[in-house]
Amino acid sequence: MRWSWGIAIGGILLAYAAIVSREHRQLAAIRALERSTYDAANRNERIISQEATLISERNYVRADIARMVQDSVHPADALLSELDRESADCGVRVVSVNPTSDAPQTRGMERQNLRSDAFTIEVEGTFGALLSLLRELTSAAPLIGVDAIAMTTSDGEERAGSPRLRATLSARTYELDAHWSQEFR
Repeated sequence: MRWSWGIAIGGILLAYAAIVSREHRQLAAIRALERSTYDAANRNERIISQEATLISERNYVRADIARMVQDSVHPADALLSELDRESADCGVRVVSVNPTSDAPQTRGMERQNLRSDAFTIEVEGTFGALLSLLRELTSAAPLIGVDAIAMTTSDGEERAGSPRLRATLSARTYELDAHWSQEFR
């Protein structure tokens, strides 16, 4: 009889262990699902917070572009301002700045939404100073292109053994037209 009681108690213990084991596995699966759901919710929160940041940055850029379009100066004013600043820095004297008629190479630029104004600029200075001026003008914030340069000796006095030169620059300023700029608003 003892054997039968032992077998019965052993069977009960085995059944209990099987039930507990199954419940333990289900509980572990629920916890794993809970962890993955929590991680997915955190990822979604990060994505949502990044979206708000991107929308904010997009609106900031649009506002900047709209302000720049409203505050933009005429390319000739930008050229004169840049020429004044750079010529003083490079030790070059500006003799004259004159607008010129539109060259054939710029015809059709309207289709590219680009406005261009041509100028003839006469400056005097040493060879090195003129090169510095050209380098600074063509890398300046208002987009300025130099199409041609003609140099002659100037009647001015020599500076440190370097002859003064007179340069005539065929320059061009470029600007996006207002229609294209409206697309950023």
